[in-house]
Amino acid sequence: MPAFVSKQLSTTTTIHTSRTIMFAELARVMNYAAGSGTFHDSLSENVVGKRTKSNLDKTNILLQKLYTFNPQYAPFRAFAYFWPLASETDQRIMALLLALTREPLLAESADLVLNTRLGESATVEQFLEGLEHRHPDRYSKGSAHAIAQRLASSWKQAGYLEGKVKTRRVQPQPQLYAVTYALLLAYLHGERGEFILRSKWVQALGLPEAEVRKLAAEAALHNLLQYQAAAAVTVFAFPQLYKLLDLHGLES
Repeated sequence: MPAFVSKQLSTTTTIHTSRTIMFAELARVMNYAAGSGTFHDSLSENVVGKRTKSNLDKTNILLQKLYTFNPQYAPFRAFAYFWPLASETDQRIMALLLALTREPLLAESADLVLNTRLGESATVEQFLEGLEHRHPDRYSKGSAHAIAQRLASSWKQAGYLEGKVKTRRVQPQPQLYAVTYALLLAYLHGERGEFILRSKWVQALGLPEAEVRKLAAEAALHNLLQYQAAAAVTVFAFPQLYKLLDLHGLES
């Protein structure tokens, strides 16, 4: 399993000290603005439905920290393109993939979730144990427990955990857009060939490699990417998406 935390990220950037991945709020922003691209306008218009200005301001700050809503940031530009095309299952997975890029405590918790067998429990206590192991004495007991609860909630929102009293591991079924987005994120961050399949984004899909390859081949038939596999050589490329979305030269 690859290391999920970027060396460029610090736990000081985490949002899980106060929020989850906020999929419901994200979906409202994306559904409101995906066609027009007016993401920041939608935030100021309170499409997330917060009752107080202070709550709205804090939510908007954290949503922007997590997802950027910046069309000059290649991962978000691709995210915004795929959003209206994707099923809700794929949207939830794509939100997780983008969040994993930018949210270190969430990224650190990935191994716990992905290494838990289907049907087995992944408890708040396990999230708490992992947090305290990686960050001893960083958070108070109450804060650490609240962070662990929010991490578990984020993975529930993404579709990898379910249950209110007893949380157990389940597996969402990523389809073309989520798989293409995971492969593209790896490519945007400099991975190539087999290393794309081993990247944290593709591993986070929770699928066997054979299934990823099958879906990649299907995505290639839909001109979402180019995929070649012969002997020990695997090639992924995204010329159509790079041209369509004008990704060349953007921040990633």
